[in-house]
Amino acid sequence: MQDLAKVLEHYGVKGEVVKTNQGPLISQIEFLPAPGTKIKNITASLDDIARELGVSSLRVEAVEDSNTLGFE
Repeated sequence: MQDLAKVLEHYGVKGEVVKTNQGPLISQIEFLPAPGTKIKNITASLDDIARELGVSSLRVEAVEDSNTLGFE
């Protein structure tokens, strides 16, 4: 889902989508942010990011043992 990377760039967050995990109910998109990116800058805009992606809700957490963030 490259759309996520494009939307995040609108909010000044640069990086790339590295993996997508499709589940039966939830999809997780792993995003590798550019060095120096603060998660709180992303979480402050989650409602707007979800709106632009056309989803009802969106959450983000650091992926364990990785430098990526998981968007669900």
